[in-house]
Amino acid sequence: MYVTRRFALQSSAGVLFLPDLMAREIERPVPKRAVFMAMGFGVNSTWFPEQRTDDLSLSSSLAPLQPFRDDISFVQNLSFMQRYNPHYASTIYLTGENIYRVPGSVQNSVSCDQMIAGLLADECRFPSLSLASDQSKDDYGHGAGVSSLSVGWSGRYVPGIRGPFSLFNYLFGKHSLDPEEIRQNLENKKSVLDYYHTEMKRAKSTIAASSQDILEEYADSVRDLEKHLSHAIKWSDIPYPKTKYPQPDTEPAATEEVKLTYDLMALALKYDLTRVITYALPTTSILTEMGAPISNHAMSHAPKSQTAHDRDLKNSELLAHFLKNLKQMETPDGKDLLYHTIASYGAGVRHGHGTRDVPMIIAGHGGGDFRQGQNVILPSHKTDVCDLWYTILRSFDASAQSFKTGRNQISEIVA
Repeated sequence: MYVTRRFALQSSAGVLFLPDLMAREIERPVPKRAVFMAMGFGVNSTWFPEQRTDDLSLSSSLAPLQPFRDDISFVQNLSFMQRYNPHYASTIYLTGENIYRVPGSVQNSVSCDQMIAGLLADECRFPSLSLASDQSKDDYGHGAGVSSLSVGWSGRYVPGIRGPFSLFNYLFGKHSLDPEEIRQNLENKKSVLDYYHTEMKRAKSTIAASSQDILEEYADSVRDLEKHLSHAIKWSDIPYPKTKYPQPDTEPAATEEVKLTYDLMALALKYDLTRVITYALPTTSILTEMGAPISNHAMSHAPKSQTAHDRDLKNSELLAHFLKNLKQMETPDGKDLLYHTIASYGAGVRHGHGTRDVPMIIAGHGGGDFRQGQNVILPSHKTDVCDLWYTILRSFDASAQSFKTGRNQISEIVA
């Protein structure tokens, strides 16, 4: 008899299977994780290392990353080749889509993180986590209407969990309902969706052809909800992990918010609550906290300012904090969580709202799939960012032939 991890956890007699389960857990390879992080409005012009492949000297605004030089690489000359408004830097950050391909409408499509999450199916309580800032403003650089970096299969944004207080409660089940009440609520919602599904079938034969597209979009939303509810029901009676990490305040300061979010991201990966995370980093709130005399938008047009440098320095300090957390979390194979993670950190624009040679750092080794400690300078600034997303996707799915317009692996970073 094959004993699954879920069966052993759910069974009242699960203790009988613990020796077998433990043996299987020891034999099972440590799974890879993927993290995608993006800044709004890019970076200052001196952020990049030198244009030399043999030189990984970090700029002063990236000095906090020095301890992780063997765990990170820069990839230069990556560009967004598709049409989009550069003021909305994250609109297509993980989709690489030409959102204006249909005249008169804006259409997006599934993001790289969601394709990876789909491959992992029921492995984790949360197939993916989409995170955003609780202090986001319209000018925060990701784009009006952008609620996260993540885009579902229907082409609509996956709403971002805003702020560390909400994220903590989401990850560790800090609510007043017991498991049976949660299951019953989920079942009730599923029954309501079943009703709407039946009504949509009836409406499809009666409404005008011009309204069919609207109905199909609604049907896509219902199907997405059905899938998420079914997954949640399966996990509803499995206990949440316990943590000694304190519940964050409801309204932390800007820098503290990012730090707390990074802490919780690391814990989510450590407890294997998810293996895929996206995070749309705040920018405006950090500048406000710094007392900056200039906005992110204006700063993008004055990229050599001291304020731009100081902002990037603050962001790299926070990124170093996240990498340190992962580095300190040991895995059963004697390595660490950073080794088993592939994380990208960049922006949808360069300074000045340019979409060529955007900033990009790759961190972690993806379980040995990626080489690090490099300053990779690709031969042409026309190398599509989708090639990078395809390279990461292929490390999870060896059968993948492309991701949107990305069809070439970046061999320089593949181990």
